[in-house]
Amino acid sequence: MKEEKFMNSKFVQMFTVGVSCTCLICAAVVTYSVNSKKNNTVRVESRDEFLSVNQDLLPQTVETIADDQGQKILDALFTGKEIPNTDTDVCIWAESDNDNVQTVLEDTSIDLKLHYNKENDEMVTQMCLTENGNETISMNASIVGDKATIYCPEIDQNFYTLSKDQFLYGIGSVTGIGEGGSKTPDSEADGNDTDSDNTDADNDNTDTAQQSADPSSSELAEILEVILTAVTQDNIQVINDNSVCLSHFDEDITGTTYICTPGSKDFQNMLNSLADYMDSHESARIYVHNMLGEASLFNYRIGKLEKLLINEDGALRDNAKDIADKLAGRDFNWTVSSDETGTGRYLNLSFYVEKIKIELTCEKSLAGGSYTSVSLDDSFISFMAMPDAEEINNISSLGLSYGKTTVTAGGKDHSSDIEITTRKSDDGDADETIMEFYGGENIGNIALHIESKASCTAQIPKVSEELQKDMTLYSDEEVLELFKTYKNGLASILLKSKVLGIVL
Repeated sequence: MKEEKFMNSKFVQMFTVGVSCTCLICAAVVTYSVNSKKNNTVRVESRDEFLSVNQDLLPQTVETIADDQGQKILDALFTGKEIPNTDTDVCIWAESDNDNVQTVLEDTSIDLKLHYNKENDEMVTQMCLTENGNETISMNASIVGDKATIYCPEIDQNFYTLSKDQFLYGIGSVTGIGEGGSKTPDSEADGNDTDSDNTDADNDNTDTAQQSADPSSSELAEILEVILTAVTQDNIQVINDNSVCLSHFDEDITGTTYICTPGSKDFQNMLNSLADYMDSHESARIYVHNMLGEASLFNYRIGKLEKLLINEDGALRDNAKDIADKLAGRDFNWTVSSDETGTGRYLNLSFYVEKIKIELTCEKSLAGGSYTSVSLDDSFISFMAMPDAEEINNISSLGLSYGKTTVTAGGKDHSSDIEITTRKSDDGDADETIMEFYGGENIGNIALHIESKASCTAQIPKVSEELQKDMTLYSDEEVLELFKTYKNGLASILLKSKVLGIVL
């Protein structure tokens, strides 16, 4: 079997299950830890200590799982809710040891430029694809105040001006990201009148249709707190002065080990509590539906899972005992270990689903390195991060930690590695991230370079007056037609790309 064939269906299934499991557990522990701190909980009981040790092992970015769950990508991108003021230039190119592939990659790059200033309410983005020294496509977009522009001469010679709402509506409609609805000036005014009429009602009712359609992070936090009730003081075993080997860092630690093994009664109590919560929170039921998406309408198992989770017709409560017995029979085992300082350094979570063992392992070295692995039966994916000692408290302009991360995926008979190195450039003016991996016999060994620097070179293109077209008073249908033209034009250009031909 060739190495490049390791991405089989089992691996994809494993990755999905593993990541979902990891996210839920991480978010749950973060939620509990944050709430405990707010309530000034003294961590003296084994349950509190167990959850606190888990918190030490979580990636720093996990806290955003709960905080950002209800936010839309476009809101974050175009309203600056999460983006700091930014001036960034990014250049991406690749090299191959296969001569035929290198011929295509020669003088080929993707250049991205971003200028964002929250105080001035402005964002300018530019993307240019160059192949063998020839510009294939150049896309430009901007939002300044309530005005937006879009320009790509390879698709349409006109330089379009729109309202900010029209731009977001167009992007959201053709990508499926963001809110729908009419964005023309008249309909926007009507919407504002409707909102003002219902302001008081919205403030008084936390389960309004508007809030339910876009649930806040508190919804996820509350659901996860209910799930965590399966962890109790009585189902945690504590082993003091226990020695654990961190095999991936060749370190031995001695501290406290906590082993959580919920029983059938623990799971049943949790499921009944979850049923009570769903019955009293309409927004939670809508949240679960939005999370599972339209798949619940077309997939019997997913649809059945949704009905259980939201306790439709009492399904969850009626089946709580049977489900709890099955969960208890899956050898659920959640172990964490701390060192002599009480800092979490090791985690292992395992259970069985249809005789397939799913396992999550985390290790944290004293020097700051971390190892995370998710496995499903004989397939796995792991992340081994080794930070740069001189830059351990710094991150690159793209938000990556300096140092090396090895991503390994595969099974019993084969595996593939991706080496990711982030460092400062020799002159110190830029950050470089290099991803090295084997792309198969037809591609060879690839080194993907990502260079980023803090600079302000993104600009709104200047075009002649006859090419400028104002669409601010156009209808939704006309705006949508423009964005469909852009979407189809971009797809057509990329499908002719030699670089994309190599990948496919």
